[in-house]
Amino acid sequence: NNFIRNFNHDKFTLVTCGSLVKEKNFQLILEAYENIDENNFNLILIGDGNYKNDLKKIVHSKKLRNVFFVGHANMSKMAKYFFFSDLFILPGRGGMVISESMACGLPVLLRAADGVEFDLVKENFTGFYFKKNNSHSLTKRILEISSNQKLLKNVSKNAYLLIKENYSIKNYALSIGNAIKSSFKE
Repeated sequence: NNFIRNFNHDKFTLVTCGSLVKEKNFQLILEAYENIDENNFNLILIGDGNYKNDLKKIVHSKKLRNVFFVGHANMSKMAKYFFFSDLFILPGRGGMVISESMACGLPVLLRAADGVEFDLVKENFTGFYFKKNNSHSLTKRILEISSNQKLLKNVSKNAYLLIKENYSIKNYALSIGNAIKSSFKE
């Protein structure tokens, strides 16, 4: 409730989540965030981990504003943060969080990591990529995406529909059923 009261919903909101460990590359988001106009943006970091204090020190030392560390969140609470947000950023390896954000109609901006993302994220259709693993590339993409509301709205809709139509529990159960049926035919 305090977060909701203090949060400025008029700003373009970036969100990320995961275990806050150095290997996940969250510092890259803070480096990119430093290069955008903080008066027009919020950044929400969901999660805990041994790198959280280091990330907070970066925020403090660079005097970054409108950055919110909200801690660990269950899926229900995480979905609420997703609904407050305009763009999900995944700076390193991901997985479930890609489909979870897309299921909330939240477009994902990520770089190619372990290959899981290629089934879900099609450039400018169901999500976005930044090409190089540097803050300049990430900053450039954030600014391009945030300035094109029509594209963002279309990608949001397409991302949601992709998950709803192809990755539902019903479709999962049908796939398992079909696999079992086909094993009896052999």
